[in-house]
Amino acid sequence: MGLPVESQQTDMEVETAIERFTSDKYGVVYHSRVPRVVGGLRVAFLTAGDCELEFLKNFDPSHGAELRHGAAGNTRQDQGAITKFIAAYGAGLHHVALKTHDIDVTLAAMERAGARMIDRTGRPGSRRARIGFVHPTSFGGVLVHFVERD
Repeated sequence: MGLPVESQQTDMEVETAIERFTSDKYGVVYHSRVPRVVGGLRVAFLTAGDCELEFLKNFDPSHGAELRHGAAGNTRQDQGAITKFIAAYGAGLHHVALKTHDIDVTLAAMERAGARMIDRTGRPGSRRARIGFVHPTSFGGVLVHFVERD
């Protein structure tokens, strides 16, 4: 598209098993096993004037793909939702994001206005942002995503 790539990110969802040992002599000891990768998402962020575009791609590390950049973000299993969306509807527009100065105030206002909410308070998102989603049924089938970033 000829647009500059602002950044790229690979998000990984992992499961970590933690074992607990209780001893009458040594007390409680916790050991964690090596995390197991269960899914992932690759994101490229492009800048178009005052707009930012996010291109998302499901990432299955079990297929031998190699990570080339960055650390995982905190997506709270968003990659599963995106994978399901692509499986159901194919590639295309997934959501529209709008910038806000106070995510919690914005989400509360949306709920007071009668919107069906996915998030009622902001949660961690990509690039040190806080994010929140309104359910697509409130916007004619379009998933709306609010972003608060410093």
